[in-house]
Amino acid sequence: MKKVCALLLTLVFLLSGCSSSNPAQETLDDGTEIEWSSSNTSILEYNGSSFVVTRPSRDTTVTVTAKAAGQEKKFTLTVKGTSTGGGGGSTGGG
Repeated sequence: MKKVCALLLTLVFLLSGCSSSNPAQETLDDGTEIEWSSSNTSILEYNGSSFVVTRPSRDTTVTVTAKAAGQEKKFTLTVKGTSTGGGGGSTGGG
């Protein structure tokens, strides 16, 4: 859970103060351009100002990639599904 919170805070920080005409590319206040992409745009898509989540029926892993200043960083996320059956109910910990 701590990793998810840190990732979300990082994404929010990177997305603040951005503007661009290309929905998948943002420019920070210092001029650094960030290009965002998703491995599954039907579930997680960047619309130019935020990520739009369409929850699948089952938990699905999606990789979000940020490219900036010649570097690339991938974030692997699990989008929780809408199905409530099975799974044992344990959230784990760690």
